[in-house]
Formats: sequence, C-alpha cells, structure tokens
Amino acid sequence: MVLTQLHGLPVGIWTKRTIYGAFLVSVLAVYALTERGLGRIYEVTYIPLIEFGLVGAIYLIFLLILWTISRLPVKT
Repeated sequence: MVLTQLHGLPVGIWTKRTIYGAFLVSVLAVYALTERGLGRIYEVTYIPLIEFGLVGAIYLIFLLILWTISRLPVKT
C-alpha cells in the first residue's frame, strides 16, 4: 500500500522520502531476519501488481460497456 497510495497524499517530498525509506528498511529487516530470506523479497511486489492489474481489468470492462452502449440503436 505504501508504494501504490503514498503519491496521492498531500505531504511534502521529505515526508514521502522518509516513509519510503522506513518502508524499505522494514521490508529488508523482515526478509533478512526471518526464515523467508532475502531471496524471496520479490513477494513485496505482489500486492501493487494485483492492484494495478485490477484497475486495468476494471478499465477494460468499463470500455467494453461503453462500446456496447455505443452500438445500441438510438430510439427516437
């Protein structure tokens, strides 16, 4: 959520950099200090990829609905 939502908050650049830095340090600590290991740190990207994928899917569904509506005959 930090990576996908922080850009929309009305905070200064240094606040954002501090939050990103804290996120990076915490992710490294969690993966380095648990049995998961740094080799599985790629798992952090799953949630942002799912969110962006769902946004893309919803957009395509919306376009399909608009295209279908535009193909309907106009009744006068």
